[in-house]
Amino acid sequence: MTNSEQTQVLEQAIFLLQALRNEIAIENWEVQRGQNFSKQIKRYEVISVPKKSTLEEIKELLISLKIKASVRQRANGLYELRNSVFGSVYGRTVEEIGDKLTKLVKGSAEKKKAPLLSEYYNDTYLPFKKTELAASSIADIETAFAFIFKSGFDKPLNRYTAEMIEKFLTEIPQTRKRKKVRGVLNNLFTHAKRLKIIKNNPCSDVAQVKHVSEVGKALSFKVQKAFFVGLFANPKIAVERKLYYVFVYLTGTRRGEALGETVADVDFSENVLHVPGTKTNTSNRFIPLFPLVKKLLERVQVVEGLFFPFSTGQVNNLYAELLPGYRLHDLRHTFGTVAMCVQKLDPKTVALYMGHADPTTTLKIYTHPEQLDRALFFDGSLSDDEKTGKLREEYAEILAIIDEFLDSIPKIYPKNQ
Repeated sequence: MTNSEQTQVLEQAIFLLQALRNEIAIENWEVQRGQNFSKQIKRYEVISVPKKSTLEEIKELLISLKIKASVRQRANGLYELRNSVFGSVYGRTVEEIGDKLTKLVKGSAEKKKAPLLSEYYNDTYLPFKKTELAASSIADIETAFAFIFKSGFDKPLNRYTAEMIEKFLTEIPQTRKRKKVRGVLNNLFTHAKRLKIIKNNPCSDVAQVKHVSEVGKALSFKVQKAFFVGLFANPKIAVERKLYYVFVYLTGTRRGEALGETVADVDFSENVLHVPGTKTNTSNRFIPLFPLVKKLLERVQVVEGLFFPFSTGQVNNLYAELLPGYRLHDLRHTFGTVAMCVQKLDPKTVALYMGHADPTTTLKIYTHPEQLDRALFFDGSLSDDEKTGKLREEYAEILAIIDEFLDSIPKIYPKNQ
């Protein structure tokens, strides 16, 4: 055989092999190179191996994935798979269809695992939060989620997206409420991610809500006097409601902390008051049972262990009616300002009373004596000591008004226990 004939046979064989690819098997294929790079084929055999059709391979794939579906090849060459759950799936190769089916099966499994927001909230999230937060904080969470569910924003956890949440938030006009809702959603999704209920927290990509909090202010002694005189003289307001506002004023407690006070929190014999903190670890604290506070609690009609069995809305709304332009929190602010600027207590002591983790917070917020008596503060004819003396006189007058009111109420303790 000439070199040219050998080359022709080799080229034909290679072409045949490339055409058959996986459809052939080759045995005893030997090629030797001679001088001038001539190629010789000593012996070869081509054995045909039957190949499965693409349709058959797709059907085997369906069996392995445990999917019932019909398969056909369309006129354009695409293979179409039809399933009652996934609908139609198209592809040109087994690999392409396999990838698409695997993703659909995996996605379907994840969707089945993910509970509704309301289900996860009621069954898992809320019970967990109740083990670590005070009742007033739980009430805030419940209020926020009640709004969320009432708005119809209830879906499987893995269906929420950042875009969806952001759109929902922008429809809430009040920035404070918007911030609160974002906060509770973010906390819930973080909890669900930690438990591997969802892969990602959709709130992570939701923009933070900007809310400018109102700066608290102390009531001037003039306003304090008018408030308490009017409150005590109002026959339409129950005594227990009146005592609640006095308690906040005398202890500097947050509104929720005061509402959470129970008989078990008061040690009348040792004169110690436990404040069930609702904000931080340091907010849960013990403070002195001041004489007027002790006198007040001895006159409260306890209901199921609570001194003040009211809702946040009830005390907020009534206070707004009694003192327009002021917030209930301003009574706490007044306590801190009086302690710092009138009683001249040590900042660390006041921070302890207020439940602040850092005394610098106390110094930053409650050192505004001008709020108590603006005219007195700017009176240049008086020394600082003289001004402090006058402020103490004004404060003593307020305490006398409160003391007189308490004397008019029958003492109930020790029946409280």
